[in-house]
Amino acid sequence: MLSGLELRLARIFSDAAIACVAQRHSTHGLRQTVDQLQGALNSRVVIEQAKGVLSERFGVSVGEAFRRLHAHARQRRLKLRDLASDVASGGGPREFNP
Repeated sequence: MLSGLELRLARIFSDAAIACVAQRHSTHGLRQTVDQLQGALNSRVVIEQAKGVLSERFGVSVGEAFRRLHAHARQRRLKLRDLASDVASGGGPREFNP
């Protein structure tokens, strides 16, 4: 049989263990959120670069450049970020239908 002190210590240790597990779970969730946000930011930067390239290449506004980039990716079932990366690095299609 456990004494009162031993029971209290067991409860303290179990509470501490539960708190550690909960903290780890919370930290993991935050890490996933940060990774997702960083990925979105990186994608946004590449898309903005591609918009600038297309705007310059075709002499159109950045809004029109994005419309063309988006339409081209959609029509060909490409990921917008992948197409934008190709364009930003000097590649990609030479023509984007208006």
